[in-house]
Amino acid sequence: MAQPVQSTKAIVLFSAHADIVATHELPGLAGRPGTVCALLDAASLAGLHNTIKTLGTSALCLFTGPSAENLRDVAPYLLPLHDGSPLQPVDIAGEKTQAGFPGIIIQTEIALNDLRRHFRRFMRIEVAGQLYFFRFWDPPATNAYFDAIAESPDRSRWFFPREGGRIDAIFVPDAGARSFRAYRAGPSPDVRPWLSRPFRMHPAEFAALRASHAQDGADQLVALMSSTFPQLSAQIGHGLFDSMVRRATLRSASFGIHDRANIFRFVAWDLHAQGNFEDVDPGAELGRILMADLAETEKMNRLIARIAVLSPANRATAADPT
Repeated sequence: MAQPVQSTKAIVLFSAHADIVATHELPGLAGRPGTVCALLDAASLAGLHNTIKTLGTSALCLFTGPSAENLRDVAPYLLPLHDGSPLQPVDIAGEKTQAGFPGIIIQTEIALNDLRRHFRRFMRIEVAGQLYFFRFWDPPATNAYFDAIAESPDRSRWFFPREGGRIDAIFVPDAGARSFRAYRAGPSPDVRPWLSRPFRMHPAEFAALRASHAQDGADQLVALMSSTFPQLSAQIGHGLFDSMVRRATLRSASFGIHDRANIFRFVAWDLHAQGNFEDVDPGAELGRILMADLAETEKMNRLIARIAVLSPANRATAADPT
């Protein structure tokens, strides 16, 4: 369950052309004209479903049927954020919110039920004939996607539903939720070609999403490595440590290392070698293993075995068998 934070509401800067909401905390949008609601990710906010039940706030799950119950702890939920709502943005920023604001904020006059129907149309996307699940309430994905469609006529599809009405703005947190990016509706389009065809994502837009996912993964790995090896991070210097983690992550992919646990091990080796870890092998066997055409699991097993042979304890035993 999210824990309330004692704080005043943040100041939000609005103008006709603003695309940034300046804030030191989460924006206090409640009380402004129209309906303000949040689309929150239960997978990122532990106990959200129970919080909704406990507070008795009206909320709608984007999932329907058995999925709404079976996946309730990881589902997206639409919640009103008006002045009388028992759940406010400052409450959502509790200690269990580990990666910033866990969703997006919407300003609109559309009723919650109609908004839910509208957003459900975007949950499944088709790219080059393949179907994917689109978590558009995930801030890094949302920012990457809206940047990619900035000049596309399809952008208006998000703000002008088939049933009528208008979404005035979608507010998406930047990294760490230090500010919110405001994607505004703009003028009502005279022509709406999307009304006659299903939602599809172009390859370039999909590529932007994948790049965002990779960047987000790298950010998480940097944080994980910093917390796992704090002394090493301080010794190397936090800026250089960050660069080394990102470089090692790219190196691991070039050698066919993609499993998260294997990437962690690979990056740790590079960090402790303070360079390419294979360079510490006087026999160059590590380099040969990296370049070999092997399955990832087999490659990692051989690397681990070779590094064990090169460890100081084994070298000392080999030098003095007594």
